[in-house]
Amino acid sequence: SPSPFSSVCSTLAPKLGRRMKRGALGLSLGLCLFTLGARAEAALGAPAKGVAEKSALVTNRSDALDAFAGMTINPGATTKAACAKLSVLKEKFEGQLSTSEASLEKERNVYETRICEGLGCEQDKTKRERSQAEWAHVQGTFQDEQARFHKLLDKIEALIEEAPFRRCPEFEGYLAKKRQLRQGERLMDDQQAKSL
Repeated sequence: SPSPFSSVCSTLAPKLGRRMKRGALGLSLGLCLFTLGARAEAALGAPAKGVAEKSALVTNRSDALDAFAGMTINPGATTKAACAKLSVLKEKFEGQLSTSEASLEKERNVYETRICEGLGCEQDKTKRERSQAEWAHVQGTFQDEQARFHKLLDKIEALIEEAPFRRCPEFEGYLAKKRQLRQGERLMDDQQAKSL
């Protein structure tokens, strides 16, 4: 005889699938419910033939949903994975930004004597003008790159301050320091305003 979970899944999945206009989402939901039913059967053991208690275990839709609710993935696991990903992205973009800033400084040192005028600078006007044009291009490229990194980091900062990420262990200390810094800046601004 079919198990109660199988019968609930077989009746629930098509109804929910039709409500979702028989799309891929409806099919996925049907497969998910069927899989959950199989998992629940395995957890409870296969129903013995002729045992009324087990066949009456799930009698309506709310009982089925209650039974499935206990067998879903812990929502905290998904948040932990997202927190870890966000932390890695933050570190990655901060590293790329600092590397870009260091590279710009290195290029600045290279072009310093090529673009200036006077003693110790490039004496040939044509070479100097070419170097000035190159330097303008290099600066523009680095500014665009750094603006992109700042934009990405600003998005990450905004996400970190929102729930559920603000409760991540990776960001709790960071956010506490950030709040403390803001509070200190406000106090200093208030003291300067009072002294004027």
